[in-house]
Formats: sequence, C-alpha cells, structure tokens
Amino acid sequence: MKFIYIICLSLACYVALVFSSTKDDFEKILQSCREDVQINENDLRTLSASPNDVSDGVKCYMKCVMEKQGHFRNGALLEEAVIRSVKSSPADQNDQNQLSAIVKECQKEIGSNECETAFKISMCLRENKVDFEI
Repeated sequence: MKFIYIICLSLACYVALVFSSTKDDFEKILQSCREDVQINENDLRTLSASPNDVSDGVKCYMKCVMEKQGHFRNGALLEEAVIRSVKSSPADQNDQNQLSAIVKECQKEIGSNECETAFKISMCLRENKVDFEI
C-alpha cells in the first residue's frame, strides 16, 4: 500500500500536476480518481518506468486528476488556473513569461480523445520542467 502511495505521489509530481492546496485534498483526489478509473499497481509502475507505454486507464486517470484540480475541462488545459497554481507553489522556478509560454505550447498537445490529450499535456509540462510541490 505504501508503494502505491509513493507511486501516486511521484506520478503527480512527475507530470507536474500537483496543484492542490493541501496534501489531504490531493490524496483525496488521487484516491477518488483511482476508484473512478480503476487503475492498478502495474499501470502506475508502467507510468513511472515507461511513460510512453501507459494504458488508456492511466491516461484517463491523469485526466481525472487534472479535472478535479480544476486545470482541465472539456478537453482543454485551463491556462490561468495552471499558472495561478504553479505560481503559488514554493517549488516554482519559472518566471511569469516563461511559464505562460510553456503552458501555451503545452495547450497545443492534442490526442485522439480527452484522456490522451490530458496525458500529452501533462507530459509536455513535465518535459518543460514546470515543477511544484504539495
């Protein structure tokens, strides 16, 4: 169980989507999305080890987390919400112009469905080192 918790927490940081105001809120979001999407340990391990080979379930899990955090809706990244959350993070190392440019670039990521789009956006944010902590 601890392993799942660590993977889930790492996953969220890994894709730069840990925007919740409190750790308890974030843990509730993770648990709720795990129940909604019903992913398993192997899915989470694959995300950690090989993010290009994840299941559709993991992609939908990421969409769920992003939606519950208020950063993704109707198939699109909500730029202002993301910027506001990242700027309030103690781990933020980006200046406002750089952050805005990164978010705008990542918004262009489009998948074949909303789950894939959310996953591609989260990978783009991660690749561009948009980092923040709980």
